[in-house]
Amino acid sequence: MRIGVHGIVIVCGLAAASTARAGSTQLATLGTAKDAFVGNLVPVGAQTLFVVSSAQAAVQSLWTTDGSAAGTSRVTGLPASGSWNMPDLFSPSGSQVFFRVRGASSAFDQVWRSDGTAAGTILLLDQRVTAIHPFGTGALLSSGSYGDGTWELWKSNGTVAGSTMVTDLNPTSSSAPGSFRSLGSAVLFGATPSGSVQALFRTDGTAAGTSQVFSSLSSDFFPGTYQSGKVLFVGNGALYATNGTPAGTTQLKVLPSAVGFSPSRASAYAVVSGSRVFFPWGDALWVSDGTAAGTNSVKSGFVSTNTTDRPPVMPRHALGSGIVFFALDSLSTACAVRPWFSDGTPAGTTALGTVCANDFANAIASGVQAGAVYFNGERELWRTDGTAAGTSRVATAAAGGNSPKTFRSVGARLFYVARYGDTATGYGSEALYETDGTSANTGRIAGPHGTGRLTDLSPSSGGVMYASYDLSNKIPTLHRFDGAGVFLPPSSGSSSSSSSGGSSSSGGSSSSGSSSSSGASSSSGSSSSSGGASGSPSSGSSSGSSSNDDPDPAVAGPASAEPTSTSTTTGGCSAARVGNDSVIGGAFALLAFAASRLRRRRRA
Repeated sequence: MRIGVHGIVIVCGLAAASTARAGSTQLATLGTAKDAFVGNLVPVGAQTLFVVSSAQAAVQSLWTTDGSAAGTSRVTGLPASGSWNMPDLFSPSGSQVFFRVRGASSAFDQVWRSDGTAAGTILLLDQRVTAIHPFGTGALLSSGSYGDGTWELWKSNGTVAGSTMVTDLNPTSSSAPGSFRSLGSAVLFGATPSGSVQALFRTDGTAAGTSQVFSSLSSDFFPGTYQSGKVLFVGNGALYATNGTPAGTTQLKVLPSAVGFSPSRASAYAVVSGSRVFFPWGDALWVSDGTAAGTNSVKSGFVSTNTTDRPPVMPRHALGSGIVFFALDSLSTACAVRPWFSDGTPAGTTALGTVCANDFANAIASGVQAGAVYFNGERELWRTDGTAAGTSRVATAAAGGNSPKTFRSVGARLFYVARYGDTATGYGSEALYETDGTSANTGRIAGPHGTGRLTDLSPSSGGVMYASYDLSNKIPTLHRFDGAGVFLPPSSGSSSSSSSGGSSSSGGSSSSGSSSSSGASSSSGSSSSSGGASGSPSSGSSSGSSSNDDPDPAVAGPASAEPTSTSTTTGGCSAARVGNDSVIGGAFALLAFAASRLRRRRRA
């Protein structure tokens, strides 16, 4: 039996019938002006804050949402910054978030804080800031006034009066503190007390409690904590462990010379797996457990090139007893970057088949979920369990691939952004996708799909929120997807045969599973800053106004579900209109007929 295009599939059951479910819900239209942009979806307590900017940041404002249309509203206007320099360095701390409002040049920065209300959104410091780090219920800052051209260590408790300099580490110049890392009740950071050599410091937020720990810091601190409260860093060409005191700082191993390799890459791409940290150094993958004996090169000989700002080896995700990493093992334009797995030993470090990640830009587009790593392989969705045999393509996209990116793990589900439409001849549009690792349960979520882009994606209340930018009218909208959606074909707007969120849909594919999350994927959106500031910005007077009054025309719109399939339910049977010619739909019709005959026999 075969059901034609726009046929009706009837699904009956002895219990309550399932129905095709609506897709994402539009929470608000974020402005009426064209060329608006939404970014920095930052969870703060039970709400999510974000920024709406339009006309190249000539008009911008702070918004809040609780995931509902009624709870989505404009908080207040923010000073214009220009040239798409949207507010950044968002650093949540308790019930408030600190952030930077940038200017058209480095001569204009401001430090703000917000608790999600207009009254609680205030300008703290009208001065430059290069780093913000949560500390207690407030924040530490690398900040300085415009007049003297210096950056020093500041702190803020979220009030104007409580935003002050902690100490001046370089009275004759700028100490440029940065690379903040919490360790117990203190914070470690790098600063330049004199000359050009960055040193390691520790602070408890007071001048008396701020002191130098080590004379050289070549990179940011590595992720993870080792040996009862120690962290790793590179200094003087060696790997060190420190507990934040001079006596507790020890050298683990001298690292080999790596021409053209920046030490900051080692910490930027380091990945923690269990009690060990994997990191790149030169053309090799290294591992350390925080001891000298446990710090070693795992595999070397990857292609070293200075044509990219990324290392030949890029650790990405912890998986089982080791990590999945991407490595440049060839300069071939056909396939240069491939996925690898390492358990921390040379024998246990192997390539995962021959799939290409194409380049490091694609390799970055990866996420981990339920014992597997998902990545952009050959511009389609792939997954690996850490073995060559367990590395395979999840789903085949439309011609040209759909370039999955922006992976977010939420509970037992993995969401990501990918293209759809004519990706072979053009960029296509972007939409929200979901997968449980099977081809049947991988698909595009029903929702707003014009000629648009998804500009941000953030976990929220068991689902995700995302901002969509429509290229036809250049106006952004905010949406929520709670995990009960209908999968669509890769390149059309009609609903197809698979469904997510725990029930079967018209067409008969089973729902995504209930596998537990490994919890290793990192979420973006909130960015507590790190990274040391170096050099000095150009001097100049502050521009812009700190007034909250601005001509931002953004208006929260009403909620509107946007289902792309229609369904009705009558007498224990659900009827769903199917947009595809579907053999599976015919099978479901046969099942419905069989169920009806079975009920008649039971009544008899």
